[in-house]
Amino acid sequence: MSKNSCFLLIALSFTFLNLNAQKTCIIGNCVDGLGVMLNKDGDTTISFFKNGNISDQVIVANKNHQAYSLVSVGVNKWFLEKSGDSLRIGQGAIVNKKLQEDISKGYYFITKKGDIFFENNKQLLQFTSGKTIKAKIKTTDSQKNRLDFVSNGSDYIVFHYELGKAVNGFFFVNATKRVISFDVVESRLVFNNSADNVLFKQIESSIIGFSLNGFDEYYFNNFDKQRTIEGLEQYILRLKNTLLRPVDNCIKLVEHATVEFEKMIETNKAEVDNRKNNPITLSYEEWNELLRKKVIEICKSDFQEEYSTYLSDKELLDLPSKDDEILYNLSRDNNNIISLSIYASNGALKFLIPAFKMAFSRIVKANSYIVPSAVRKFYDLKTSQTFDFRMKL
Repeated sequence: MSKNSCFLLIALSFTFLNLNAQKTCIIGNCVDGLGVMLNKDGDTTISFFKNGNISDQVIVANKNHQAYSLVSVGVNKWFLEKSGDSLRIGQGAIVNKKLQEDISKGYYFITKKGDIFFENNKQLLQFTSGKTIKAKIKTTDSQKNRLDFVSNGSDYIVFHYELGKAVNGFFFVNATKRVISFDVVESRLVFNNSADNVLFKQIESSIIGFSLNGFDEYYFNNFDKQRTIEGLEQYILRLKNTLLRPVDNCIKLVEHATVEFEKMIETNKAEVDNRKNNPITLSYEEWNELLRKKVIEICKSDFQEEYSTYLSDKELLDLPSKDDEILYNLSRDNNNIISLSIYASNGALKFLIPAFKMAFSRIVKANSYIVPSAVRKFYDLKTSQTFDFRMKL
C-alpha cells in the first residue's frame, strides 16, 4: 500500500473510532431514525440510526470540513474519503465500526494536481501527471521479486526482477497484438533477433515519452457533494467513463501483462527442459569459435559506436598476445566470472565484458551445449583467479 493511501486509511479509521466518543444529537432522531450527531471533538456524523448505532450508510465530516467520508454499513459498496487535496474511492463497508475494504476490487487514490493511483492485492498502478504510466505487479515469488510495468495506455514494457535485479521481460505491441520477450544482461536487453531489437527501440520512445496530462477539477470538487451511496455509485460510473477511463484501460493491460508473464515463465521452463534433453556436443575449439563469432556480432550490432571508435576486424584478429584474450568461467548459478586481462584497465574497451555476457546469453538461450573443459586451467596474474576457458577475439 502506498504512503498516501496508508495516511487516508489511518485518518478514516481514526474518524470511525471517534464514533464512540461523547456525542450530541443536533438534528433528527439519533436513536431510531435519520439523525445528525455532533461528536465531542467536533466531527459531524449523518446516518440512519438503530438503537443508537449507525446503520445503512454514514457520512462523517471533521469540524473544519477538511476531511469527508461516505461509507455504507454492513453491505459492501463504494466508499469515498476526501482529505484536503486528495481523495480515495473503493469498495468496502463499516463492520464493527471499522472500515473493511475489499482490496481484491481495488481502490483509486486521486490528487487535485492530477495524480491517480490504483491499487489492489496484486498491483499498484500510478498515473503521475506529466510522467510515464507505471505499475508494480506482485508475483507469486518472494517479496524481492516483482514486475515493473511501463505503458503509454496502449503498448507496454514489463521488466521481471529477481532479488532486486532485472533478469528478463517482454513488451506488447497493441497494433499487432504481439508479445516479444527479452533477457536482461548487464542492464542491456537481449532479443532473439535484430528485428525485435529495432521494434523495441521504436516502441520504447513512444512509451517513455508518453505522459498523462490534464485533470477535470469539476469532478474532483464534486465528490463531496455526494450525499448517498446510490448517488456516489452513479457518480463513480460517470467518472469511470471520463477521468478514470485511461486508468481502467491500463488496468486491463496490467492484467494482460500478468497473464503473459505466467506464459513466459512456463515457456522458458519448457525450452530449458527441451535444451537439456537435446544438448549439442562441441569440442573446446568449436565452442570458442562459436562464442567468438557471437561476441563480434554483438559488438557490431549493440555497441556500434564503441566498436567503430576503438576496434576493427583487423585489430581484433591481430591482437598480439595471450594477455589480450578473454578468460572466463562457466558456473551453474549464472554468476559467470569474466576477465579481460589488459582490457580491464582500459575504460574504452569495458564494453567487451557486457558484449561477452550478451553473446553467451543468446547462445545458451537457443541451445544447451556439452563442451569439454580445457586441457589445463588458466591462471590470471592480474586478478589472481583461475579460469576454465580462454578466447582470443
